[in-house]
Amino acid sequence: MMGMVIIAHWQKPGTVHLQLKPANSVQHLTLARVAKKLTTTLAKRGFLLSLEIEDGAQ
Repeated sequence: MMGMVIIAHWQKPGTVHLQLKPANSVQHLTLARVAKKLTTTLAKRGFLLSLEIEDGAQ
């Protein structure tokens, strides 16, 4: 996703916090749609994910 900013923080063993800053509203809607699946998929691989999606209306 061109123009999107991703900030990742390793918080504690096995926990990742992702802060996503979409470049536009289309990216924001897409991320909001796949957020639950992304969190579930990473949990199956042993990672707890804290996901923050900022407003994409920039």
